Amino acid sequence: MLFFLLIVVLPSIISCWSVSLLNQVYDYDVALIYYNPDPFTNLRCTGLLVAPNIILTAAHCFENNYGSPIDPSHVKVYLGLKTVNDNNLKRAQQDVKKVIVHENYHFTYSENDIGVIILQKSVPDFCGKPHYAIAPPLNAMKTKGYFNLKSLPSYDNCFFMGWGSPHISIENNVLNKKQIKNLIMRNDISTQRARKQSMLFSNIVSSRDSPCNGDSGGPIICRYIVGNIPYNYVVGVISEASSSAPPDATPQQFCDNTDLMFGSSVGLHSMWLYEKIEYYRDSQPC
Repeated sequence: MLFFLLIVVLPSIISCWSVSLLNQVYDYDVALIYYNPDPFTNLRCTGLLVAPNIILTAAHCFENNYGSPIDPSHVKVYLGLKTVNDNNLKRAQQDVKKVIVHENYHFTYSENDIGVIILQKSVPDFCGKPHYAIAPPLNAMKTKGYFNLKSLPSYDNCFFMGWGSPHISIENNVLNKKQIKNLIMRNDISTQRARKQSMLFSNIVSSRDSPCNGDSGGPIICRYIVGNIPYNYVVGVISEASSSAPPDATPQQFCDNTDLMFGSSVGLHSMWLYEKIEYYRDSQPC
């Protein structure tokens, strides 16, 4: 079985801005991300705006950086694209100030596969629009480097968004929104890239719902009921997938035969994320 990174408690409302009600999709918050550290590398990922100048994504989108500081000039961010074309890319591009990956991320520790991009400037009128709420912290302790969850959360009505495609060029593509069936949290994930760790997990039953190259870092959105009202929360980011395709499979074959999806939990890292938002935000809270 192939494994591949897809690059090419009753919760309360924590966010200070208006949050998403069920079935509403805020594609203006979704980012297309390219990382070009050298002439031979062009990694495509997805991210989500979670504060006026901060985008949540996956750490492995910058994995080939090998631990050295990431040059912001090598990162291109396009926010709120409807369709990928030259005119929209020019209007949607955001200047990058800094990239931060989780300090405990390593290619064998996918549960820490989370990072943020700090933009040079805040997105105008962020506070005037509704956004997805960030999942509240999970009740977990860390023992010998591993998360120990006192109880495993359940999820309902989940989907992910991303710019995944088996093709290098995504010109004229539109944003993917795909259903996730039976998303669960497991604390015994063992794959090529994660050894008995706590990650989001889902069986893929249809190629129509499978993540593909470029969906990495894309937000996993699920429903929570708060005060009898359903809200959509960001519960994770797409991390990796497995496929039953043969080792010499084409990208299209890999995506068509994807059978498992793994995500890094935002709830396990929500305090890390809020620390970054508090430290790096360049404007007052909404």
